[in-house]
Order: sequence, then structure tokens, then C-alpha cells
Amino acid sequence: MARTRAAGHFTDLDGMRGVLAVTVMLFHLGLNALVARLTHGLVPIGLWTLCVDFFLILSGFVLYLSLHRRRPDLKRYFIKRLRRLAPMFWIGTLAMLLLLAFNAPLRVVIANALIVQSIFKGLVPRLNFTSLDHPGWSVPFELFLPAMALPLLPAMARTNRRAATGLVAVLLALAATFTFALALRHDIALGRAAFGLGLGAALARLWQLRPTGESRPALAVSLFALVFAIMAFAGRIPALAILFPLISIGCVYFGARTRTFLSTRPFQAIGRWSYSIYLLHVPILTLVGQTLGSVAGSAWLKLLVVVTTIGIAALMYRFVEEPLMGGPERPAETAP
Repeated sequence: MARTRAAGHFTDLDGMRGVLAVTVMLFHLGLNALVARLTHGLVPIGLWTLCVDFFLILSGFVLYLSLHRRRPDLKRYFIKRLRRLAPMFWIGTLAMLLLLAFNAPLRVVIANALIVQSIFKGLVPRLNFTSLDHPGWSVPFELFLPAMALPLLPAMARTNRRAATGLVAVLLALAATFTFALALRHDIALGRAAFGLGLGAALARLWQLRPTGESRPALAVSLFALVFAIMAFAGRIPALAILFPLISIGCVYFGARTRTFLSTRPFQAIGRWSYSIYLLHVPILTLVGQTLGSVAGSAWLKLLVVVTTIGIAALMYRFVEEPLMGGPERPAETAP
């Protein structure tokens, strides 16, 4: 019978999360225009929003290992997840509400306050409310979908390697369907989130069953580079998005046992601060735009946004996230 592996602190995965969070920030600062200029138009527009799909797979992977170890009831689950997800989400949302001078419909404000604003995004327009802090659209799925899967934990824990492999294959096909739909400009958020989180969880079960093997740092880094290549070219060749979940699970699976440059101090710091970077860069970008002018044509203002976001994210991690998580060395069980 195959040995079951325990969860650990995956430093390379933390580094990957940090790099991708910064990529989302750079996307909102004009990454497409920069890449198009550097490649002389060869890569005119990238599908950088696929970063969130990687986050979801990674979150499902780490969260399953944590839930498998602790087996919380529903109350304990929500207490822990709200402590992890809600404070920074609410801070980013409140910041955007202030910057909008509270000029938002009451129903939108309430939906954001309850963290349910994007549950029906792409499915039921009448029940889809704008995320005041745009990147926060993924947070409701991070909160509620794993709760729905809690009753499945005992069954998942009993699956053997063959069953886990089959489940990964099915969820991989479904996740690829929704990343391809995204590349075709059909964003069905619930599908992306459900099958991304589910794929990560099934991958975690398969990873548990795999006997300890050789670390393959070159493979993990190469797959991570391929993730960026797919995002860069998927805007031009949408079919490439089908491969994104496959390459992503390869990154997570092999990256969970490696320590490359992604495990060095700078990347670990960005990884720790990634959730705040993800949620705070849009309010800071908006504030700079309102006070100093549009950042579109100014490299200095873009640099100001990046430096300010990273600085504030570091403070938020130290004084908000870390105390609520109970310590600095616990894996961030959330997408970014």
C-alpha cells in the first residue's frame, strides 16, 4: 500500500504565488502594452487573468492538506477561513468605497460586505454584483466552495492512487474547458473556481499517495516558465489555454518537493505578502490616479504604485494577516 505523505510548508509554491500576484498587479499597470513593445507586436495581448486559475489550483492543493489534517466542523472552518480571507478583502473593499466617495448602489455594498458579490458571475446577471475591489471576485469562492466540500473529506481520504488519478483527470478536463472558455471571452467564474479548487484538492490527495521521490527543480522551474508562456500567447492562440491547468498542476505537484530560487528570501517575502498585494494594488492604483494623474504614460507613477503596494502589503501582513493566522510560518491557504 502506498504511503500517505503529510502536508508541509511549500516554499517554492509560496514563491510562485508571490510572482503571480505581482504579475496580476503588473497586468493592471499595463503589462500587455509593455510585452507587445518588447516583442515588437509578436505577443500583442496576454491572458494574464489565468494567474487566478493557478491560484485556485494552488489553494485547493494546500487547503485540502490542511483540512485533511485537522478535519474541522463547519463552524471551525468558517471561523478560520473568515480570519484568513475577510480582513484584507474588507480593507480593500472599504478603500475602494472611499475612493468612489461611497458612490455605489446599496445592494452592491451589501453583497461585497457579505463576500457573495461574484458567486453568480457569468451565470445569473441579475445576481452578479460588481466587486468594488476587482481582484476580490475570487474570494467568495475561496470561502464558500471548500465549505460545501467538507462532507466529502472522509471519502477523499479513502481514495487509492488509481481513483485519485481518475478524479484528477476528470477535473483537469473540466478545468481546461473553463480556461478555454475564458480565452474565448466567456468568463464563468463559478466553473473556474469550482474545478480549479477541486483539481487542486484531488492533486493533493494524489500527492499524498505518491512515495517520496526525487526532487526535480529544473522541471518545476521549466513548467513555471511554461505557465507564463501560455498566458502570454493564449490571447493570440486561445487553444493554448486548454493546456494551462495541466501545466499548472505539474508546477504544483513537482514544486511541492523542490527548493529553487523561488525559496530564497525575496521570493518568500513576496509570497507572504501576496494576498495583500493582490487585493490592495487596485485601490492604490486608483488613489494615485486620482491624486497624481493617470499612470498610463508614466513609468515613475507605475513604480510608485508597485513600491507603495509592496510596502503596505508587508505592513498588512505583519500587523493584520500574521496575527490572525497565528504565526508567520503557516502556509497561506488562499489563492494569491
